[in-house]
This record gives sequence, structure tokens and C-alpha cells, in this order.
Amino acid sequence: MGVGTLAWEQLQELVKTEAGKLGSSQKQPARRWIGNGRLALLSTWQVEATFMNRDRDFEIRFDRFGWQAGSANFEAVPGGAVPRGEGWKIQLIEGKTQNLWRLNGQDLEPERLAREVIEYLYRHYEKFKMASVAGAS
Repeated sequence: MGVGTLAWEQLQELVKTEAGKLGSSQKQPARRWIGNGRLALLSTWQVEATFMNRDRDFEIRFDRFGWQAGSANFEAVPGGAVPRGEGWKIQLIEGKTQNLWRLNGQDLEPERLAREVIEYLYRHYEKFKMASVAGAS
């Protein structure tokens, strides 16, 4: 197993651990680590962060839950648009003592990137919810 693959798996474990540390509330969607590199927020609206590694081409995709199945499991609200997914391309920066991840020109420690992924997934959930609600009005 190469350094990149190992660092990628460690990042996913950090996200899983950080998501488990967060308290839950009735007002927030449930967090679930689905496996195969997927963290989901499940409630009335469902979104996920998917970790993809294609030959050290690392990406985290934020989209509706089950986006891989196409439109088979999704029906837009009448008059509404299908909310679009977003992707983060990140690059592993191998260091002598610690690996970093480059996102949008910023080098982040793995722990910080893990928190950023979780925070952004919540923002994506809100955008997805607002797009769905806007279509219903």
C-alpha cells in the first residue's frame, strides 16, 4: 500500500471519528458512516460526502445521498431543480514528519481537513434543503 492510499484511508478514519464525536440533536440530521468512503446526513433531505481515489487523484464529492444510482432514487419537487453536487479536488503533500492535504491552495493538516469536510457537508445539506424547498413554493 502506497503512502497516498494510506494517508487517504487515515483521512477517512479521521472524518469517521470526528463525525462520531459530535453530539446529536433533534434539529440536525443523523450522521452515518456508510462505509466505502461515504459519510451521510440523513433526515427529510439526505446528502453525502463520498471519498474517491483514482490513481492518487483524490476527490471528495458532496451530493444527494445515493447520487451514484442516477435519478433512480430521486424525484425532484414539481417545478424544482435537481440540486447539483460539488467536488473538492485535493492533493496529498508528503512531508518528512507529517502529510498535509492541499485544498484550494491551502495546506491543511488531516485533522483540520476532516473537520472542514464535516462542516461543509452540513452547509451542503442546507443548500440542498433550500433548493428543494424553493422548488415546492
